Amino acid sequence: MSPLETHRPAAAGSRLSRVPLRVWYLVAGVLIGVLWAWHSGEPPWETLLRLVITVLAVRTVLAVVQAVARRMGRLAGPSLHTGWLLIAKGGLIVGAFVVTEVLSAMGVGAADWIVAALIVVVVTVFGPGLHPKLFGSAS
Repeated sequence: MSPLETHRPAAAGSRLSRVPLRVWYLVAGVLIGVLWAWHSGEPPWETLLRLVITVLAVRTVLAVVQAVARRMGRLAGPSLHTGWLLIAKGGLIVGAFVVTEVLSAMGVGAADWIVAALIVVVVTVFGPGLHPKLFGSAS
């Protein structure tokens, strides 16, 4: 099975370990899209600051979880490549800002909702391809 087909977030053999990678990225895309729509109208610097804090928090929590797993003699899981994640999420957010501004300038009323839907599509389509760069080949 290729790394693009299944992600192993749980113990091997569990139901979660058999969930296709695209489904995980669809869920992530929906969450990011909903957050985009929810925070519509906020200044870009707040969104980018929230992005950096979130990535650093995820990195810290993952490091602690992996350390505990190693201490318990269990598989530690994939490593998170923070730089690639910041580039990918930063590019997504900057692209979303640009598209929102273009749609707003064209007079589209629901620009944030359209961009939220586009975020879901982009994350679902491109996420699995970027997965090896974001989490290494161990996933």
